[in-house]
Amino acid sequence: MEMTSAGNAVPPPPQPPRAHKGFLRGTDAFLSAGLPMLWPLLRIIIIVILALLTLIFTFFVPLVAVIGVNNFLAARELAAVRKVATDRGLALSMKEYLAALPDIPDSENAALIYLDAFEKLNSVGIDPETDCVPIVSRALARRDPADRKVRDARQVSLRIGRDARTPLTDYMLEDSIRYLADRAEVLALLHQAASLDQCQYPVDWQGFDAPPHAHLTSVHNSMLLLGVAAWVAAEEKRPADAASRIRDSLALTRSLKVMALGVEMELLSMTVTNLQRVVARTDLSPDDLLSLEVDFSNTLAAFSARPACEATLAFYLDLYEGFLSDSISMSAYTSEHTVRKPRLTERVLTFPDKAHLCRDEALAIRCLLRALDNIDSPSSDFLTGSDPVMAEINQSDYVICKEVAALLPDVVTRAEVTRARLRAVIAGLAALRYYSDHASWPPSLDDLVPGYLDALPVDPVTAKPLIYVIKDDGIIIYSVGANAIDDGEGYYAEPPEGTERTGDDVGFRIWK
Repeated sequence: MEMTSAGNAVPPPPQPPRAHKGFLRGTDAFLSAGLPMLWPLLRIIIIVILALLTLIFTFFVPLVAVIGVNNFLAARELAAVRKVATDRGLALSMKEYLAALPDIPDSENAALIYLDAFEKLNSVGIDPETDCVPIVSRALARRDPADRKVRDARQVSLRIGRDARTPLTDYMLEDSIRYLADRAEVLALLHQAASLDQCQYPVDWQGFDAPPHAHLTSVHNSMLLLGVAAWVAAEEKRPADAASRIRDSLALTRSLKVMALGVEMELLSMTVTNLQRVVARTDLSPDDLLSLEVDFSNTLAAFSARPACEATLAFYLDLYEGFLSDSISMSAYTSEHTVRKPRLTERVLTFPDKAHLCRDEALAIRCLLRALDNIDSPSSDFLTGSDPVMAEINQSDYVICKEVAALLPDVVTRAEVTRARLRAVIAGLAALRYYSDHASWPPSLDDLVPGYLDALPVDPVTAKPLIYVIKDDGIIIYSVGANAIDDGEGYYAEPPEGTERTGDDVGFRIWK
């Protein structure tokens, strides 16, 4: 042991700790015995990993490549069809479609006055305070009302449906007059709006969760109100006022040129029914008859399913874009016909369907383009479903374009039927003017040309003149309807009590 100069012992330097002999022996035993035991398991894991990699590179990578190429080819096919639509000046989205609508100054836009009328009507309500007001009373639609007065009013309403000459009861007329008095301001606004030639409702397209035309119900209710006003004016023998209400109804109908073709056709049908009532219950002057004939002629000239068809194209292209961009769940739409955002699993599963969706959209665009080619003068092949594009869609497994294909022929057919009924109304008003001049009905529609009509009215369904029948109590001018079959004048004659009309003939019935 070393000593310091002071005689003190120098401590030895610290030594590293010694490992425990037992631990070294355990580690050596584990290494010598454990590795041979783990090696088979490691080898299996390595083989599995290599097999999975081989499987991925052998099958999944080529599969993804095939899907990618398929998606690319389908997207190119879709782009070509979309270019055709663009070259024809068609909008490829709702925002683009709405942006192209004309900008009408507020002072010339009837829609703003209509919206004021709708707001006031919504405030006072369309439902009457009593149950005996025709057209608007829900109680008259019940099969067996408990109240005897309402039950009698219902029977009168049913008889009016069979014969428009049937008068209202005194209490029905009195209730209707009070009903109109409470809504006089609404009627005044509707009449004011009808004096303007241009109408464009403001539409703010916010996607599928926000309907662009929330006012359609108000339009329908306003038409009901105008119908009551026309009936009351005719009942009180005020023909000029009754004719004015019919003209207001036509103006309201013409205001719906965008995305509301079905509502427009329904409103036109209601207007014609109300006109039949007016003609049956009062004598319109020759000037009123001529004015109404001009109004119906203008309505016929402006009537077209084209704006609604173009809007349908834009609507469905937005829908397809939502599917392809995974912002809309296709499974939810196809199964529930609702629109919501897709879940994660739906987004993953949609990837292989991209090409399918692109081809679905391309075929839908071709279908819509074909419809636009036939919109104003449809071919018989298009109406009967034997059109080649329609046949291709029917043989495919594309879901959305089948929905479009099922919609369009019906829209075009209904538009043609509506056009036929308007022509029948115009011919009927001309026949009324002839009756006013000669105290008898024209022997045939040919006798109305050229003194009362510029040309013989043609049924657009058959391309033949409308059918004209003289009855003991009036005349019937009608089209054979969508089925192109003449169901006989009995369709417009008075059906036996307790029976309903059959067939789909459409036209104009005049009682005198």
